[in-house]
This record gives sequence, structure tokens and C-alpha cells, in this order.
Amino acid sequence: MGGGMREPKRVKGMLIVLTLLTRFTGVEAQAVRDSAGVRIVDNRAPAWTAAQRWRISAQPTLAIGMEDGEEPYLLSRVYAAARLPTGEIVIGNSASAELRFFGADGRFIRAAGRRGAGPGEFHELSSLNFCVLPGNELLVTDGGLRRLHVFSLTGGYKRTVAFEHPPEGGAAPIARV
Repeated sequence: MGGGMREPKRVKGMLIVLTLLTRFTGVEAQAVRDSAGVRIVDNRAPAWTAAQRWRISAQPTLAIGMEDGEEPYLLSRVYAAARLPTGEIVIGNSASAELRFFGADGRFIRAAGRRGAGPGEFHELSSLNFCVLPGNELLVTDGGLRRLHVFSLTGGYKRTVAFEHPPEGGAAPIARV
């Protein structure tokens, strides 16, 4: 048969062998069936033991922020956080319009950015997202001013990329470096 489809006899033969194996061995963790030439595998039991399964802890392993205390730990309107390749954690704090860097232990290290319209400054962090770029740079969006900022992983400002919206009915936004 063309088009990469298997011959029906071969699929039926495989199903018979699997059915016989599961009946005589008592193993019913998986069943294979055919549906119009498409092989379907039903897993009826996990492939791992109870000791191997993943669990979510009832208690966090790290908590950053507090209701009362030192300013760097007072967080408000946090829209994004990321663990950097260095192990540090960066949090976008909208109330102060800054990026706050914390060690892997949760200890405050430094802040970067501030409210404003200049290079490395933020208008609105409610649309904040960030990601680590190749070359270990942190890309941070500022949707309020339609631009992207690039910081080093230590919080040093590097450059800004602005977006211009196209004329009515135009294609995607245009980036100007």
C-alpha cells in the first residue's frame, strides 16, 4: 500500500499477538488497537512506580516577598518571574517599575530599571514578560511603550528595540533597533 499505511493483515496480526501476551502474562498495562489504519495505544497503568511519581510539595522550597519588611522584599503587582542560568531569580515588580534580582536563596541582590520613558526605563510592567536570549541577555517587554529592553543577566542596561504599529490594515508591527 502507498502513503506509508501498513497492511491490515500485519496490524491485525500484531493485535492478536499483543492480546495473547496480555491474556497469558496477566499484563494489562497497555492495549494496542487499530482505527482505520491508525495504531492507537491505550495506557491503562502508569509506566512508573508510586515511589517514582512526581509530587508537588505542600510547602514551597523558596518564598520571596513579605507583607512588612525591607523595601526590596515588598512586591506588588508581580506579572513575571524567571530563574536565570546563574541560579538567580528575576522578578518584574510593577509597583516600582523595576526588575528585582534575588539569589537562589531568596536574598535580594540588586534592582534594575525604573519608571520612565528613557532607555532601560519602564512605562507599564503589567504586560511584562521576559526571557533569556542566546548570549545570556535578558529580553524584557514594555507593552505600555511598545518596546523591548535588553539587559545583561546582572541587570546592566544594554539596548532598547522600539515597535512601530503599521498603518491600518498593515501586517505585523515593525521593530526599529
